[in-house]
Amino acid sequence: MATTIKNASFTSSITDRVSLNGVNYGNTNTKAISACNEVVQKIVTVPYSTGSQGYVALFGANATPDSAGDVTFTEFKYARITNLDDTNSVMVKITDQDGSGSSATPTCAIMMEVPAGLSFIVPSGQFNCDDSADFSGENITSSTSWNSTMKISAVAVTADVDVEFVVVTT
Repeated sequence: MATTIKNASFTSSITDRVSLNGVNYGNTNTKAISACNEVVQKIVTVPYSTGSQGYVALFGANATPDSAGDVTFTEFKYARITNLDDTNSVMVKITDQDGSGSSATPTCAIMMEVPAGLSFIVPSGQFNCDDSADFSGENITSSTSWNSTMKISAVAVTADVDVEFVVVTT
């Protein structure tokens, strides 16, 4: 099948602004990523955890995507998870396994609270959160020994929360 999709540039801009005692602080940072050819965007309701409710999968990145919410890991470039609630936080979890096939058990997880109205940006699929990862004095570069799959999940801790996510690949 020949695709009719034409690659395009993706642009992300972040603006921070505050004025304290008549002095303005902040900046706008813009990043463009060329040759993008896939975008996944969705708004979902993340249910309140009742104790038995676990994290709900938002999307995954792996070698061979097998669902509409998955992307190819080597093509992953950017993701933004935004808490659309005006009051309640949501917890976001990134694991090094996508939960499919034999990779159901993560060996590494990062969990982050995303307060109401704020966003969490995932700038790369590469991460290492092994408690034995000592980076002092080492040359840190993207490594093939790091993860090659990623799963992003969320759980609400006080009430149901609407979350928007956007994923971009090349």
